[in-house]
Amino acid sequence: MLAELRKEWNKNIFKQNNIILHMNNKRGDTNWVLIMLILGVIVLVVLAGGFVIGWNKLLPWLSSNNVETVVTQCQVACTTNSQYGFCSQNRTVNDGENELYKNNITCAQLVGTSVGVVPCPQVICP
Repeated sequence: MLAELRKEWNKNIFKQNNIILHMNNKRGDTNWVLIMLILGVIVLVVLAGGFVIGWNKLLPWLSSNNVETVVTQCQVACTTNSQYGFCSQNRTVNDGENELYKNNITCAQLVGTSVGVVPCPQVICP
């Protein structure tokens, strides 16, 4: 009895796989599946490239002004008394056309520059 059930179950599985894999009953479905698969692979490659290489190098026309973002990040680091965030974390500042400071300046070093980061008396940098 168990062998008969197993045989019937296997037969049903093979019928389902045959329908799914071959899709002989619907014209054009295979084309859409292939197109969607190719588009999905392209999107994954672009996303992986953006995260690995960096979005600025992959899509240079998307670089924008991040001065306000850096000032806000420095204010948050000051408000939360984050010594690492204010004194050690490197930042890149671009004004939309040029990189004013590239990945080697901290909020403490930006105090007194044209960027507009205000001093933080709560956080003492070593």
